[in-house]
Amino acid sequence: MSYRNYNKTQRRQAISGPAVINDRADVFNPTADQKYGLGTQWNPNDGTDRLFRYAKDGGAGLSKAAMAQSLAAVANWTEQALTSYTAAVGDKEIQITVATDLAANDIDHGWLCVMDGAGNDAALGDMYLIESHTTGGTPVLQIADSSGIRTALTVDAEVSVIPNKYRDIVGVPAAAATAIPVGVPLVDWTADYYGWIQTRGPAPLLVDTDNSVVGDQIGETATANTIGAGGIHAVTYPIWGVIMSDSTNGQADQPVMAFLTLE
Repeated sequence: MSYRNYNKTQRRQAISGPAVINDRADVFNPTADQKYGLGTQWNPNDGTDRLFRYAKDGGAGLSKAAMAQSLAAVANWTEQALTSYTAAVGDKEIQITVATDLAANDIDHGWLCVMDGAGNDAALGDMYLIESHTTGGTPVLQIADSSGIRTALTVDAEVSVIPNKYRDIVGVPAAAATAIPVGVPLVDWTADYYGWIQTRGPAPLLVDTDNSVVGDQIGETATANTIGAGGIHAVTYPIWGVIMSDSTNGQADQPVMAFLTLE
């Protein structure tokens, strides 16, 4: 499997840059213009075991030390029947039907997965990286895999599409997460800016409880909390990391030092 031009040449969204950068990333200065491909990884290689990912804010701005998540899935982009469209083995593009129109760049470098083969079970679970796409309710998607479609798709096959998980990220909602956690910004972000979020290693992380204990797992809690704040890990909720220092005694909505383990 290979991906033609992905993160290598100037494309419709000005996605450029290698998947991993070796120069020093400026994690404290988000920018209005895009510098790297979304999801690009940076490892400071300074012995701290930290990792960062390049991301785009979803329009609300991000808060320092508050966990961010992917854009919530759009229901009308999941399990959508192809209706009038098919795709043959080797095709580099596929036209789909969605009940909610795609806007420009919505799912660039996101994913398509075959959910129902409409009688061709061999296609079930085929997943493709989307290089770019047109807009509207019947968009054409360009497949990044240079070998194209692996299993033919017939009329009425059902597919789901989702954005790149680092596109249009938001703070984890106070009531409950609606998508997967992606990382913690180390500074406040202006709406729609691009920048670096931390995914692994020692980081500040807001908590919504004052009974955190060193060594405890921290993550989303079972009760409403502050946007992006974590707490003592609830059994059925995602783990974000491990507490390295207690929160301020008697205070809520204060940071702890946590060792993030998102990757």
